[in-house]
Amino acid sequence: MEQLAKNLPEIIAFIRRTFPPEEAKLFLPDVIDYLGISPQMYYRKVAQGKLTPRKWEGPDFFYRRDLEKGRMESKRRGRI
Repeated sequence: MEQLAKNLPEIIAFIRRTFPPEEAKLFLPDVIDYLGISPQMYYRKVAQGKLTPRKWEGPDFFYRRDLEKGRMESKRRGRI
């Protein structure tokens, strides 16, 4: 218990860095709309490792900053 209390500030800092509360989460329908891709393309990109969803309790999600590279590619290809 003492060690947990000692490491608590580091744990809290890690959680805040990993899951910033001020940024909205984007779920599957949001990501598909944001990137202008089909659901099949979404799953293909996840399988290829081009999109890496964040996993926490509940469904997978992204933050907008996670999708910027994919959004630039969608713009380049004229999808959005």
